[in-house]
Amino acid sequence: MVMDLPLTQVNIVHTSDIHSWYLGHQKDDDISKSWNADIGDVISFELGQDLFFVDTGDQTHGGGLSDAEESVPGAATLKIQAQMPYDVMTPGNHELEHPDIAKNLYNVIRDLGPEAHKYLASNVYINISHALHPLASQYRIWHPTWNNSGGQEVHGHKVTALGLMFDPKKRAAPGLIAVEPMESMVTQNWFQDIVLKSNPKMFLLVGHISLSDEGHPEQWRIVHQAIRKEYPFTPIFILAGHSHRRDCMLLDSENKLPGSDEQWPDRSIAIEASFLANEYHSDKGENNFPTDSGNRIVQQLRNLATTKALTTFYGCAPRTYAYDHATYSPDSESHALAFYMNEVVPEVILKKTNGELDPYVLLLNWGLMRGPIYQGRYTKDDKYVNMPKPDPFVYMKVPRLVAERVMAQLESDARAMDMNNDNDYNDASQRLQSNLTTTGADRRPHSIGRYVNQAALQEIVAEPALVPGYATLDRCLGKLGRGDDVLHFPALKIQLPPQYVQTTSQSFTSLGQHDLVDFVTTPYLKRRVLNAMNTIVKLHNEYTETVSDILAPVTEVLQYGDIDTTDAVAEYAERKWRKDC
Repeated sequence: MVMDLPLTQVNIVHTSDIHSWYLGHQKDDDISKSWNADIGDVISFELGQDLFFVDTGDQTHGGGLSDAEESVPGAATLKIQAQMPYDVMTPGNHELEHPDIAKNLYNVIRDLGPEAHKYLASNVYINISHALHPLASQYRIWHPTWNNSGGQEVHGHKVTALGLMFDPKKRAAPGLIAVEPMESMVTQNWFQDIVLKSNPKMFLLVGHISLSDEGHPEQWRIVHQAIRKEYPFTPIFILAGHSHRRDCMLLDSENKLPGSDEQWPDRSIAIEASFLANEYHSDKGENNFPTDSGNRIVQQLRNLATTKALTTFYGCAPRTYAYDHATYSPDSESHALAFYMNEVVPEVILKKTNGELDPYVLLLNWGLMRGPIYQGRYTKDDKYVNMPKPDPFVYMKVPRLVAERVMAQLESDARAMDMNNDNDYNDASQRLQSNLTTTGADRRPHSIGRYVNQAALQEIVAEPALVPGYATLDRCLGKLGRGDDVLHFPALKIQLPPQYVQTTSQSFTSLGQHDLVDFVTTPYLKRRVLNAMNTIVKLHNEYTETVSDILAPVTEVLQYGDIDTTDAVAEYAERKWRKDC
């Protein structure tokens, strides 16, 4: 059963964290078919409707369309997305982490000409010729226009929009990108003299900031409170991103304006990312959907996929290796990360002497992998979906007594320092697992999207659903309600691996305490691993009783082999998987 979505005074279509999935899920399993809409279907649904169309960042990293570049990830896809009929777009941390991507985005925005006003970065600056300049426009103030059912142009009320970004700290491109704290941004002249004096009918705050990640809600509150002091009754709509889940949080107690008969939107509905759902809600009918505008954008993306040879075939995966819908264990035969560590890396990465693997420890973090490996054809696009950031493997040559203690030291460091919010995956496994066992009534924000406690959904899913999938609750007004336009049986339970995972060679346990071993990891973890190793070395040296047992600090990090993290499964597939699917 599909829920109708009647238009209200303010209607917003919100995309976020696309990560280059513009062509949608292209696998044949039932669940993937529920996500098979492409961006052209979304555009076709949006065009001609009385609504706002916004995107809250992280357009790059996640698939071959953006990542299979010879030069800069996203160089082509960001240009194509800039042509889409968005009212407001913002960057995400994936557009700001790497200097080449950030510079490319700056140039893409400049090339938009009169349309550059729709790309907002209110608190993001870029270093050009040793001076900081706004990455994009800092605000947009406009009267939106739409065509009504009779084809006549209708002018809407004034809207003021901002595009906001959380501070990624050490992950922003060093020396190039600067993110201004919200406390400082709201004191700037442009905010005080222009934004706060714009007198709009509504404010639209669009940003790559979560509603639930630690430290993020406070950033929204700072901006919300700065506006609310001047406009106590003007609606403020916040469209968030970054967390990859649908949240809702109320910063005002009422949605009905005091002293007014105007009722503002009271629903937050997740539209199923399928062709059929978008066609249904568009009211255009199968003969007029998708539209020519949507088809033109999709054709550009398909041409790009052809140019990048994304259908290049490596082999037939004999089974589906699950990722976030299965319990991880180091010896699992069906988990994608265990398969990667136990089968792929030993086959194509690790060094051998006389046919035997050299002694090693392999340590990775769960964020290295982004999704399952599906049974059937494994292609060039799939390898970027699974491993969107190609990195070489690196290693340190260390004694066994150091190597065997690194994992525990990393976990101890994480608990003691809480990783200083240093990365997207900060203790995320534990936090998300906690969400699974917490009732919706006990949590803020109200709705936790695909991570919602399954027991809370039983009343909603009393009706039979055709396909298992995610089921969410709409609690935007504190009222329990169905949060999805298409009802699914809530069969997908998110289960994430530990933050760090490790395997060792069979010969590892037979080594002496001072025998050397290859400690293999990735550049992303290099700094943490070195810090952990040298903490272990320092403690060992403090308590050793003989000079000959003193260990030198670990400083040398070398590249390990010539196959990177992304190419590893493709290489394995070519060697081990059959070619007839």
